[in-house]
Amino acid sequence: FKSVHIDSSLELFSNYADHFGNIDVDWSTTIDFRINYFMSTRLSFQMIYDDDVEVPLYRTTKGVRKQIGTGQRLQFNQNLSLGFVFRV
Repeated sequence: FKSVHIDSSLELFSNYADHFGNIDVDWSTTIDFRINYFMSTRLSFQMIYDDDVEVPLYRTTKGVRKQIGTGQRLQFNQNLSLGFVFRV
């Protein structure tokens, strides 16, 4: 493919004042490509891990969902975009 562009960015962060050594991760990747003369597509992926953000943890027992606590988890985000190109 001639018209494919890949951009990937990895950001690592550690708070020196609080919880030193716990690394927060933000990794994003974008893939752009042209389908034909007037259409383009973008795929975006993002993975985030932040030690300070706690998400609720659930357990389902006999069809009943109950929160059992909170904890750190890996977060994912994916996007698919389809664009139409108009040139004047």
